[in-house]
Amino acid sequence: MLWAHQADYWPMILFYGGCMLAELAVRQSTLAASTNDIFSVAKTGKLYSALCILGFICGLYLGGQPNQDYEHAPGWAMLWSLIPEHVTQPQRYWCNWGSLLLVWSTANFGLLQCIFTTRISQYLDKISFSLYLVHGVVIHTLHYSLLDALWNFIGTDTHLKKETAFLVSAVVVTIVIVWMADLFTRLVDVPSVKLARWLEGKCIVKTPAIKVEPAWRNSDTIV
Repeated sequence: MLWAHQADYWPMILFYGGCMLAELAVRQSTLAASTNDIFSVAKTGKLYSALCILGFICGLYLGGQPNQDYEHAPGWAMLWSLIPEHVTQPQRYWCNWGSLLLVWSTANFGLLQCIFTTRISQYLDKISFSLYLVHGVVIHTLHYSLLDALWNFIGTDTHLKKETAFLVSAVVVTIVIVWMADLFTRLVDVPSVKLARWLEGKCIVKTPAIKVEPAWRNSDTIV
């Protein structure tokens, strides 16, 4: 992870960070099971809960890193000054650390997990891969053209008109993205997974497990 930071390779920072968080979660579960759930009791304490909430708030704050005019945002002038000089995409720097804080705090605090266990959240999780695939296409085709048309129709002479046009475009594009992701999941993603599992079953030879009986069960050895 330190190498990725020095190499300015932010995707690997997130990858290694996710691996570390997953390993930490496994070790915490193992520790809790081996110590009569003492660790789980500690995780329900007020201090630990406050730490998770603080981490979540800090993650949201860092995730909202401004791309420009950061000197007018509270605290961001100092944070921008802390970004290493070798970073070529400084606008992504604090967002990376913010995302790791969000994942850690959410994974370790039940109250925050409730946000992601609702039916809507689980549905979005189901189509998340399809959302990742189709959102760029919809944004670059529908959103930009629709936003220009709305700006021409509503006007751009005031901030209210510009933001209203953007809001209308965002709502329409969001609906279209979710709809296309749902179709892609049903028509492409799920059938592809089923096909891959079917091919795996045809290509892999399953050998029946041979049960080896202990020597003492052999009738010849029984006196």
